[in-house]
Amino acid sequence: MNIMAEAVRSTKAKTLLALRAAASHFRVLPGYCLTYEQWRREGTGSTKRIRMAIGASEPLIVRSSAASEDGSEQSQAGKYLSVLGLHTDEQLSQAIDDVFSSYGDPTPADEVFIQPMAQDVALSGVVMTCDPDSGLPYCIVSYDESGDTTVVTSGGNGTRTYIFVPGHDVPKPLRGLLPAIDEVVNIVGVKEVDIEFAITNEATVVVFQVRPITTRGIKDGTWGDRIDGLLRSLNRVKASIEDVNRFNDGQGLVGHTLGVMPDLNPAELIGTKPRSLAASLYRHLLSDTAWATAREKFGYRDLRSIPLVHMIGGTPYVSVSASVASFIPATVPEPVAQKVIADAQRKLNQEPELHDKIEFRVVPTCLKPRMRDGQWRQQFSSLSDDEWASYLDALGILTNRIVSGGALFDRAAEGIERLESAAGQVKQNAGRGLLDVLSLIEKARVHGTVLFAEVARAAFVATDILKSLEAEQLVPQGFLDAIVCASDAVGAQLVHDFAVLEPAAFLKLHGHIRPGTYEITVPRYDDPRGQYFDWVNRSVRGNPTETPAAAPVLSPAQISRVCLEFDQTGYAFGWPEFEAFAMNAIQARERVKHAFSWLVSDALEQLALIGADLGLNREELSFLTLPEIALAVEMRKDLSSFLRAVARRNRRAWETTRHLRLPDVLCSPKDIFGFHVFESRPSFITGNTVEGLVTGVDDISLKDGILFIENADPGFDWVFTRGIKGIVTKFGGENSHMSIRARELGLPAVIGAGSRFESWRNARVIRLECAVQRVEILR
Repeated sequence: MNIMAEAVRSTKAKTLLALRAAASHFRVLPGYCLTYEQWRREGTGSTKRIRMAIGASEPLIVRSSAASEDGSEQSQAGKYLSVLGLHTDEQLSQAIDDVFSSYGDPTPADEVFIQPMAQDVALSGVVMTCDPDSGLPYCIVSYDESGDTTVVTSGGNGTRTYIFVPGHDVPKPLRGLLPAIDEVVNIVGVKEVDIEFAITNEATVVVFQVRPITTRGIKDGTWGDRIDGLLRSLNRVKASIEDVNRFNDGQGLVGHTLGVMPDLNPAELIGTKPRSLAASLYRHLLSDTAWATAREKFGYRDLRSIPLVHMIGGTPYVSVSASVASFIPATVPEPVAQKVIADAQRKLNQEPELHDKIEFRVVPTCLKPRMRDGQWRQQFSSLSDDEWASYLDALGILTNRIVSGGALFDRAAEGIERLESAAGQVKQNAGRGLLDVLSLIEKARVHGTVLFAEVARAAFVATDILKSLEAEQLVPQGFLDAIVCASDAVGAQLVHDFAVLEPAAFLKLHGHIRPGTYEITVPRYDDPRGQYFDWVNRSVRGNPTETPAAAPVLSPAQISRVCLEFDQTGYAFGWPEFEAFAMNAIQARERVKHAFSWLVSDALEQLALIGADLGLNREELSFLTLPEIALAVEMRKDLSSFLRAVARRNRRAWETTRHLRLPDVLCSPKDIFGFHVFESRPSFITGNTVEGLVTGVDDISLKDGILFIENADPGFDWVFTRGIKGIVTKFGGENSHMSIRARELGLPAVIGAGSRFESWRNARVIRLECAVQRVEILR
């Protein structure tokens, strides 16, 4: 029986009535379909007939069922009003009026649908039988177990999302839903549907609404062909994961957890589906050896022969076992190190929402005050007391070495000068060749990446200790933010320079920056295509002429308490030395980042010039990789034909993987066939409260808005010149770029919103209450 062809030309109410007559694995509650013509003619006289038709049950709900809803091309889902919880005839009449009014100018044939509300609900939600963006045959179930049938559709807190491939298992509370989905699809004769449902305590599935999914995604081939194609892709992903696991096993790294954010923040810096060139640059410069070289210099375990990031299904995944191992002091015996790696991964597997806070919450990377007992000790329960004590002693030696190693900042200052000098000598010239591009990238790697990894690690240690002092109430709340703000780092300097310098002078200093440091298709600040800055209506936060914030000052009594705590912790440094270290580390990290990105940016611009000479545009160049560029130089064949063929091949590979839905944290290869989208624990920056309009980077005006941005590297610093009141990111952690910038500028921010990002972004006005870690949708 195929009713959808008729339903899409008809109404939601008629679809539900037809489903009610045919259902055996689910239930549709009785209902009454009332046209606007009937309501105009009969008015409140309709209410008695309505109650007789659906029984005496209450409360009732009046659902919208306009002719323009739930069509095959445009669903209008959520556009019109529905009113629930109606007990009296007066309430029912008013609700009918209100729902018809929400249509604007209802036609005589427009309808409302009146039903009793479901009772004894254990779980409710919405299931989509395909990905609405890509058309791939994933089942996406958003559900709530509170018993409130409005939580999911209203975007309320507490919603969980489970994504799975048809034919694979689902969590026990959802298993009764599977036969209902199959039956709905069979009845309506359309595979791509959106079903609003509830499951009662007696395990009865109640269907409230069925509508076709409007997608412009993949629709080639039969539904079975599309499922087979998705399974083939996922089985290739599974094989890649198993290859990484075997490699790590061979290296003595226990555990198989992978994640998109546990270390070096790939999801934030290059995104979860980067193009070939961006991924290649990122791995070559940062995640192949630079990360491990810097840590080995500080006294951590040597993992220079082990890659940290693996491209799996088009997504950059961090090996958590490699990351954790790289944070263990080299002097820790191997059996103890293995236990630390295993315990840390167990913690992350139990609380995957900590994947972007691994260095704060999952594994200690330095010795902090009061670590010998409490949460950290409980977390590493497999260690004996003696092993735990020796592990902390090793961390203490390493921490003293990092904080007291003043030569680091002397090297950083020299390194920044070398970087800036090297970048300043670059003159883009179409007459240069691909070897010049590769040379620039090597200069960035040799002079910049290890240095950046070193100062970033030092800044992290400073941040971690300061956060610990705040948590133990040894310094005032907000002290870390004040330290960062007083460091006079690059972000604050950029905002200041924008306010006071002429455009040419500003772009001479900052023009090399591009949003998406490694993405050649994105214009730089000095590229007229970018149009990042409003030079006519300069809108900046604060007074651009004011002097930098002074470093926060502790009272003598507070300094005494901190120094006593430092002594008891086993530090070989006092507060003045640590304070200077923290300020230097935070400032140096941002300066190196700024200088390092200059050479990378120049290399990409040089590549774009050469590409243009060869007839390749930036889009095509973005699908090359560094090894392929080097191979082209060696082959000495027709560069244009060779590179274009490589770009086409890599683009096809990217297209086959970019719509795959993969979890942010992979604990097992089977997770790719079915996984929960876990609710992240965002980092709230500053203790301020702010409310404003939700804005995005493509909006005409950002002034006084709260900016939503999925991931943001240093190239997005231009947004701080637009007078925004706050910022919310999907990815990022305590130590990510936007966290640092928000602290520098005293800007309220929610970093790493994860699964809640979309529901907040869909609001019109929100309030960020950072002190109490709360986001409220105002309208």
